[in-house]
Amino acid sequence: MAPRSTPIPTDMSPLNRNNCIALIMLHLMPLAAWGKCTISGTVTTPDSLPVDGAIVRLLDGKTTLTYTVSTDSGAYSLTTDSDAGTIRLMAESLGYAPSCDTVPAATATRDIILEPRQLALKEVIVAAPSITERGDTLAYDLKSFAGKGDVTLRDALGKLPGVDVASSGQVKYQGKAISQFKIEGLDLLGGKYNVATNNIPASSVKTVEIISGHHDRKIDRDRFSDDVALNIRLEPWARFKPTGTYEATAGRGDDAWRYRLSGAGMMFNSTFQAILTAKLGNTAAFAADEHVIHYGKTTADPSDANLLGNLSAATPPLSRNRYISPTDRSVSINLINKRGEDATWRTNVDYVYTSERFSSESMTEYFLPDGQQITMTQSSTSRSTEHNPALAVEYRLDSDNRFISNKFSARASILRNSLPVTANNLEYGQQQRFDGYSIANDFSTTLRHRGTKWHISALVNYLASPSGSIAVSGAENILQTARSDRFKASGRISASWKHRRSTLYLPAGFSLSSDRMTTRLDGDRAANRLHGENFSIKVEPTYEYAHPENLLSLRATASVRGEYYDYRNTGSTPVNARRFRPAISPSIFLTYRPAAPSTFTLSADREYRTGDIIDLLTAPVQTDYLSSSTRTGLIADSRTLSGFIAYKFQKPAEMFFFNASLNASRRHSNLIAGQEITTGSVNTVAFAIPNDADFVSGSLAATKQIRPVRTKLTLALNGSWSRSVTVRNAGAVTYFGRSYTISPTVNARPWSWIEVDYRGDIGHTFSRFPGNRSCYFVQTHRVAMSLYPLAGLEFRAHADLSGRELAEGVTKRMTLADLSVRYRFSRFRLTAEVNNIFNTRHYDYTIFDGINRHTASYSLRGREFLLTLSFTK
Repeated sequence: MAPRSTPIPTDMSPLNRNNCIALIMLHLMPLAAWGKCTISGTVTTPDSLPVDGAIVRLLDGKTTLTYTVSTDSGAYSLTTDSDAGTIRLMAESLGYAPSCDTVPAATATRDIILEPRQLALKEVIVAAPSITERGDTLAYDLKSFAGKGDVTLRDALGKLPGVDVASSGQVKYQGKAISQFKIEGLDLLGGKYNVATNNIPASSVKTVEIISGHHDRKIDRDRFSDDVALNIRLEPWARFKPTGTYEATAGRGDDAWRYRLSGAGMMFNSTFQAILTAKLGNTAAFAADEHVIHYGKTTADPSDANLLGNLSAATPPLSRNRYISPTDRSVSINLINKRGEDATWRTNVDYVYTSERFSSESMTEYFLPDGQQITMTQSSTSRSTEHNPALAVEYRLDSDNRFISNKFSARASILRNSLPVTANNLEYGQQQRFDGYSIANDFSTTLRHRGTKWHISALVNYLASPSGSIAVSGAENILQTARSDRFKASGRISASWKHRRSTLYLPAGFSLSSDRMTTRLDGDRAANRLHGENFSIKVEPTYEYAHPENLLSLRATASVRGEYYDYRNTGSTPVNARRFRPAISPSIFLTYRPAAPSTFTLSADREYRTGDIIDLLTAPVQTDYLSSSTRTGLIADSRTLSGFIAYKFQKPAEMFFFNASLNASRRHSNLIAGQEITTGSVNTVAFAIPNDADFVSGSLAATKQIRPVRTKLTLALNGSWSRSVTVRNAGAVTYFGRSYTISPTVNARPWSWIEVDYRGDIGHTFSRFPGNRSCYFVQTHRVAMSLYPLAGLEFRAHADLSGRELAEGVTKRMTLADLSVRYRFSRFRLTAEVNNIFNTRHYDYTIFDGINRHTASYSLRGREFLLTLSFTK
């Protein structure tokens, strides 16, 4: 991204800023902000040829205030604060004599001329900067941070200062999830970027660019944005010829053979990109992970139509590969073709098959208002299979004055679950079937004409579940069936006008939905037959202001909505709901940058929400042998007041990053979720009782890269407090929750022959309600160490250590350890692994669920031996 060019103010008279925004700025800006200066210009040779890649710095004495790298055209721009009257402007580039001038500390244009210089050296070693800053873009030289053992891009991304990769594969920068993932400037995967990070070799990537203030559309570049995008630049040899990685794994574990075969072929050039993958095996659950949608989801998930939930949805706080026995298959075809300068066609086709089995035992304690409690125990073995095909085709025209996008997408889900249970010495068989699919078309266009931007968008979505059922056999035979379909259409039209630094947006939109749902319990013993429509219109006038030097950005919105619904249930317990509901939801968003490294963000909003047709499920719906749910027939109605404040500080040149945030909300609702509990049943019920719920959370994280010892240090703190109300057996209970977690992370490579990774989580959780106080302490430590005694040879040891408090004075400690040896020769890698070397067979934990306490023990996969051969082309 080219550096931003900051215009020189020509009229600084306060009279010309006589509006409310100026008053806000004058109250918020500290006096130090008036010392901000921007120096920009070009770096050229005496022949007026641009010098690309020159390092340009501003110095106060010997202290570097800020720096950047000149663009292909030689342009540069530097912004800093200084109390000094003069500062030094220095420029350096290999093959040229350095330039250093003393200039006033004031906004100005300064062109720099570098004189060529002859170098007569026997050997020249050029150390490129590991991080370069160019405008709002940080470029990381990946090889400066990646370890010797990093195979994929995902392995190396987590080593970058300020960047964090979650267990789901989601990438965050300074605590904020990225809004777009690009390869050489193209969004090939549309949110499923795990396909790229899991399959692109780290050695193929030259730089990773983090783009702050990112705009998904060129036509919106004049609009304030708080989004962050990631773009990878490939090595030249990886851009113009097909590449790929192919693996074969075989082994033994739990008296069964383990195997995995996978291939990923890819090609990237200036007009065409492709990633094709095919994988199958039973060594790990890889298929679902690779196809997570991190952003850009327009098609409803077919599972949203599943009124019966998922029998096998429970998961412990542990890597799934430790306790499940999977069989996965996946195929993906991802293509993008650039047509001309601004147009692209993108096609993404996926098929995911997952089959898994695991066993567990659990105990749930249900606390009652009279001080008594009901305890239920069960043991189960879950077996589930799921098929998930998906298709997305998108055409996109993205130019400075016109934007057109049309995306068609379709998804399907075929789920089968088997969950036999032994509970209180009684045996139950449970079988679940679910089939669902969804299709959608999302169209959007924006046009700029004579200073006005016009925007039109339309989304049509159809979601259906033709069949779904849960069958329970044993002490009692139960058959619960359900089917549903929903059609939804929405549209939006808006116009915007810009005057100087202010922009006014006037969007208006509508939404229409039609629903049909049917549930039957044991024939027609308890039946729901729902049908209804919902129509809403919304107007959202928005005002935006952006300071010329980006010191302050403000967005204020007043959303005015009118919603009409007409829902009917003609089943066993008939009920109707019809209402028109107006609502006004104001919001404000503000960012303030008192100095180049610091950014404050503040937002506040008041949101009104209305429930939907499922609030009319007045007949019981059975979700397993024990649990059912019943609604009141009243439509949920809530309003939430929330506020958010965040602070970010970064010094890329010193590789230091810091962010902190505080979030608070209060929600008022007309319904309370509660439970009616007996020794043989748990019925979830919504009660018509007005109530308030409060929630406060805070976090801070600091990252420092210590370059001399190649070590990344991160310390994160998270805490929360909540107050809620529930109903238990007709008695209202107010309960409080509180938790905190300290998470240190270290990646150290002090010498070329060793690398150490450590990630810890130390937390305390408290729960309190009348007559009961509970708390539990948890600590987990993940440690990995790699040794490189010879070129191409790696010895790696990995351990998960945990201590979990199951009850007062009872703590369960556990160690899971793995060993591996990897040898690289030419384009091949040979890896031998031993997983769970201590053959640990059980994992225990305790969590709070409202005023319930749940303790579980999961059976783990035993010791495994695996041998993998990989080839990278």
